[in-house]
Amino acid sequence: MGRTKAFYETNEINAIILVDQIKCIKYSGGDNKKLCDWNFPNELHAFLDSYLRWFDDYWTQRINVFDDLIPSVNPIFGYAEHSAFLGGEVTITDGTSWHHRLINNWCDVDKLTLKEDNVWLRMLLDGFSYLKERSEGKYALKLRGANAPQDLANTLRGNDFFTDFFDYPDELKNLLSFCVDAIQWTLSHQHSIVGTFDGGVITGGNVWLPGNSTGHLSEDASTMCSPQIYEEFGLSYTSKLVQNYDHVYMHTHGLGRHVLPLIASIPNADVIDIANDPNCIRSIEIYKEYANCLKDKYVVVALNYDEMKENISFLKDRKTIIRYSAEDLDDATRAIKFIRNELN
Repeated sequence: MGRTKAFYETNEINAIILVDQIKCIKYSGGDNKKLCDWNFPNELHAFLDSYLRWFDDYWTQRINVFDDLIPSVNPIFGYAEHSAFLGGEVTITDGTSWHHRLINNWCDVDKLTLKEDNVWLRMLLDGFSYLKERSEGKYALKLRGANAPQDLANTLRGNDFFTDFFDYPDELKNLLSFCVDAIQWTLSHQHSIVGTFDGGVITGGNVWLPGNSTGHLSEDASTMCSPQIYEEFGLSYTSKLVQNYDHVYMHTHGLGRHVLPLIASIPNADVIDIANDPNCIRSIEIYKEYANCLKDKYVVVALNYDEMKENISFLKDRKTIIRYSAEDLDDATRAIKFIRNELN
């Protein structure tokens, strides 16, 4: 935490490194059951117990990897909890969950409600409370995060969302306004249980931010939008959503780099995560391409060892959160040592 705070508060540390995968580690603590094999919500606590056994096993095996990753836990049931708190059907698969389209006719928007007894909201909040109790003093608690307004509207409308810009702009804007309120509602419930950790908040992206902060907020749908469309149907709604936070962690994709300057312009969107995408240039190249608009941001990129070496001069002039996938413990130590020597 000392290094993490110094990263934000001083010029002494230009990068922190999060080794969030070590491929050689074999997990034996969990039950090795598929997500769809669990009977939710009845087996919620058993599922979380299994998760904690797996987490204990993982951190025991990587105890001598001295990176900047904070051991923190949260309940994850796939993708559906980002929208299923509004009701509707959910399909749970082997490793994730999907929320079925909820808005087929525009009159359905008026039927959307925020209910405390929604089963997916209760699973998430009860999961936070259970993990908080079971992991106190050993692991920190982190947010689950949320969809940004466009992503939530996309889930609720399905693929019709991408023609609604042209066919039903007024109706879509009404839905987006509701999405802002709904996301604020679900995030406030998360924050009320997760609380703070050492003067800040650990986001769903596993990155600590100081003060009253939040994230991650996913802007996946923006990859399919022109800058003009995103500016009208995304920018203002996300900006309204985040205006009361000190700092916000934004999750973006390399495929959507054409809207990156607009996302970077959002007030308080201080941490920008650029995910690598198949058949797309690597996030480090996008980082360099948009260096000017990102110069005052904390940028999250996943790098391999060669990319770190090849781009070290570029990284010396800015603040970067590096995600690293290591082959083994020695590879993890090598990457940490290299970054510490070069950028601290």
